[in-house]
Amino acid sequence: NAKEKRVKDEANLKVLKWNFVQPTDEHIDILKDQLAAVVSRPMFHNLFHSDFKFHLLAIGMFQECLDTNRAACIAQLDVVLKWFILRLFDTNTSIHLKSLDFLQNLFAMLSEENYRMPDVEVNSFVPYLLLRIGDPKDEIRKRVRCLLRTMHRVFPYGKLFGHIIEGVRSKNSRSRAECLEEIGVLIEKYGLNACQPSIGKALK
Repeated sequence: NAKEKRVKDEANLKVLKWNFVQPTDEHIDILKDQLAAVVSRPMFHNLFHSDFKFHLLAIGMFQECLDTNRAACIAQLDVVLKWFILRLFDTNTSIHLKSLDFLQNLFAMLSEENYRMPDVEVNSFVPYLLLRIGDPKDEIRKRVRCLLRTMHRVFPYGKLFGHIIEGVRSKNSRSRAECLEEIGVLIEKYGLNACQPSIGKALK
């Protein structure tokens, strides 16, 4: 299983961990190698082209795969999510909006398939998604909020709470406000059980 091997390689430090403030060339090169093994040549060309228009084509191809081959999307979910994280570090608003729209469709599909995200996928995606929650553009913030509220369905809300509470420590005041609002949503929906590992520890 290709996904299991990728997870083991990262856990055993055979490849660089997906953990950064800004993605480095080494992170991108590792992802290139991983994606080259599981996507078609035309898709790979679009994924890593320097022109953002090819990235839009790649997103369209991902959507086609989502519509026709859900199993393939799930089998390569870890690297798909990592590629979209790279796009959220781009400076192109069109890419941000298209990426978040696709991710919303992707997580809706995962929910329908009763997929449960393992910690490794959550940890390599959610912290970077939350960097966009304080974006100055309202349309991007709206999409991030909507996506977070869909994600309750595919991994434990307590773990989502843990990531969002980290966002409250952001230097960006808009990010702090948005994260506090999302914590309120979690508590309203799930009660104080949402505060994991405990209320006291969560509020330290």
